[in-house]
Amino acid sequence: MKAKGPRSRLGVFSRFGIILLLAIVAVCLLARRDRSNPSELAQRSTEPTQKENQHSAAVPPSRSSNTTNPSGSAASSQPAATNLGGEAVPEHVQTWLRERLTAESFAGGIALLKDQSLSEQARVLILDKLHSWRRYLTPDNLKVLFAETELIAKDATQPRELRSRAVSAMATILVVLQEQNLFSPGEVQAYASFLTELSQAKEADLLVRGRAIRALGILKADNAGPMLRELLATPENVNNQELARNACLALAQVDGVASVPTISRVLETTSDDAVFGTAAFALGQIQTPESLAALVRNESRFPGSGSADAALVNMEDLILRILQRPEDPNIASAIEATRHLWKDGQRDKYTPLLRALVASSQLTAQQAAIGRLIEESRSMPLEQEQRALSLILPSIANNPQLADYTQQIENRLNAKPLVPNAATIPTVGRSR
Repeated sequence: MKAKGPRSRLGVFSRFGIILLLAIVAVCLLARRDRSNPSELAQRSTEPTQKENQHSAAVPPSRSSNTTNPSGSAASSQPAATNLGGEAVPEHVQTWLRERLTAESFAGGIALLKDQSLSEQARVLILDKLHSWRRYLTPDNLKVLFAETELIAKDATQPRELRSRAVSAMATILVVLQEQNLFSPGEVQAYASFLTELSQAKEADLLVRGRAIRALGILKADNAGPMLRELLATPENVNNQELARNACLALAQVDGVASVPTISRVLETTSDDAVFGTAAFALGQIQTPESLAALVRNESRFPGSGSADAALVNMEDLILRILQRPEDPNIASAIEATRHLWKDGQRDKYTPLLRALVASSQLTAQQAAIGRLIEESRSMPLEQEQRALSLILPSIANNPQLADYTQQIENRLNAKPLVPNAATIPTVGRSR
């Protein structure tokens, strides 16, 4: 057995040093966590919040870096507590925000929520955390939370941000109550009537009205459809972000396919890019030929937003289905929409369908498909472009109505690559 030499002892000390270093790092991280601000503590200490009965709030990725995000305040049922004036949050509230859910912490949170001597920021943080616990509460505690939230939502003297959060929380808590058979559909409808009245109350704060409108969508309140359509048909509302964005999202959830004409008019008439983005998002979620056509018609209205592109890129299945029906009245829109199918593999799916349309008997579909294929080929190297165009030519060469396209393709097939003339290229250091 070998005796431990200097190298062996050095290895032991090295391992001890690494362990000590890791311990120091862990202590520093714990100390940093304890100094975190209250909103961060509240966020870390709450269980994951699930969104009830909403369209996906994640906006499809767009090629544009300036894509308008429709899932901001309009699409979120309970946004994070920020920009509330920076009031100080008392130490005892900060301590509670770090607590996990227990019977005692829930009761303590309700007591804090009732304390009107606390700042608005503190009460918003408390409400947000209580709201995040809704799916983990006992039936009795869930009803207690709903009752306290209802009191705040119906009290016009409450601060605007706190009241608007309470309005949003009412809807999502009602969803859980109904799922657990704690409230009947009739009881939920009674609260939906209150939200409808609040949505129309012109004396109420716009932020509160917007959250009430959004809450109707979360509840899928059938009776809210006429009010939402009327709201979006009023010209002054179409450019109001709080009203129009929330109404587009709510109407899509309440009326579904029937909401397409109303939301399409918003897309066509609004002069606000954020409203345009939310309307585009809503139409993209509905996914009908009519919503596709509306997006294609209006995609250039706000070219910098990328909202229509973000909606169309995720309508691949619908576009491909329409491309297989040359007689479909929306075939031209579907062909145009292929310009937005930029994800990997999407071109390989729609290009064969465009070539099949070239061979169809529908002249309008033929012309649109040929034009699109020629446009696409221009981005290819010459040899690849000519191969792509040579696949089209046999289908159109003998059709006099497509003679212009035939000539364009033949010109490109006869094109030769430019070869630099060596005699015209100056050489460094060449003597004259």
